[in-house]
Amino acid sequence: MGAVGGLEQHHSSHLIKPNQEVLLNQTLIRRKSLAHYYVDILDRYFGSVRELDLIFNFHKAYYILNEILIAGKLQESSKRTVGRLIAAQDSLVEIAKEQANSLSNIIAQASK
Repeated sequence: MGAVGGLEQHHSSHLIKPNQEVLLNQTLIRRKSLAHYYVDILDRYFGSVRELDLIFNFHKAYYILNEILIAGKLQESSKRTVGRLIAAQDSLVEIAKEQANSLSNIIAQASK
């Protein structure tokens, strides 16, 4: 068992060079920071986000994620800007729902 452990240590030291290890650590820190940033925005939107919020409103959570990231890169770093964009999207959705209901009512009246 000691030989295997030494072998693993020997191979792992050749797989990741010191400068690559620094980059890997920086990447992990960025990912954790992005995850924290995303959860912070979800908390603001849902008011203390819970798992059920994400299950029943996955489309909103996905939209929020798309406002933050594009192709894995940070698109918007301002939480206020993201909040305004989300509010504008919610407003558009409500207008579309109202128009769809109006259209449904017009069709229902015409078919009587």
